[in-house]
Amino acid sequence: MKKRIIAFLLCLVMTAFVFSSCGESEKIPAETQNETDQMSDTEKNDIAVPEGEIKIIFEGDSVSVDKPHDAVEISGTTVNIKAAGRYVFSGTLEDGAIIVDAPKTDKVDLVLAGVSITNSQSAPLYIKSCDKADIILPLGCENFLTDAVNYKFENGEDKPNACIYSSEDIDFEGEGSLTVIGNYNNGIGSKNDIDIESGIINVRAVNNGIKGNDSVSILGGAITIEGADDGIKSDNETDPAKGFVRINGGVITITADDDAVQAYTSVEVNGGSLVTNAGGKAINCDGSVTLAEGVLTEN
Repeated sequence: MKKRIIAFLLCLVMTAFVFSSCGESEKIPAETQNETDQMSDTEKNDIAVPEGEIKIIFEGDSVSVDKPHDAVEISGTTVNIKAAGRYVFSGTLEDGAIIVDAPKTDKVDLVLAGVSITNSQSAPLYIKSCDKADIILPLGCENFLTDAVNYKFENGEDKPNACIYSSEDIDFEGEGSLTVIGNYNNGIGSKNDIDIESGIINVRAVNNGIKGNDSVSILGGAITIEGADDGIKSDNETDPAKGFVRINGGVITITADDDAVQAYTSVEVNGGSLVTNAGGKAINCDGSVTLAEGVLTEN
């Protein structure tokens, strides 16, 4: 266990070497920084969608943006995304967060072009509101996200509850890498669907590695989950069309204290490679289980 923790810490130290080749070298400070405001859905819809991509640069304890826009609000070390668009992040943020709070009709692209973000009170990446969020991992870029051991919530709130948490659908794509350390609860979590198309994704979490309440679908990529209670989980019990895990490709390695893959409705492993080392079951599902020949290895 100590060797694994040391390995993760060494990855964080190496982040600085990645930024020079992955992120933009020119950093132009923001002309204005706005305090975060509470906005109604009508007010959110009044914000224009940015033309082209917006580059947001982290510099330790400060944040800058290449072209100020109403869609990006910066409050200290918290970046609030308020409208659809393509946002490119790079650099190190010592104690901060990216929060997406856009209209329910808006699709947001978050390009992690070599970032290291830690948060001492909550999640470093919180998709609070939008239609769908795509997390894009460019080739050659290494990204590291670490959340707090204990979260501080607003009155009556219990979300986010994962290092990367989304209230909406979330999609991962690109050929870069992402390391997620979930110290509080889950590593990657969504109230809705999680789709992983590609990328090198490493997750360590104290509870579930990857949990999509409605579904988890994996099409490709190299995914490693370790130190978790359950590896991949979907537990929607109210809708028979949801609560499933579907694996159609990729190389997936799971080390879990309990079950490697758990779902309420169904589990389908149609392709790729799934290697498990679980204290419980490799696949735990009270519903249907479809397992193609030769895709599952249990250690």
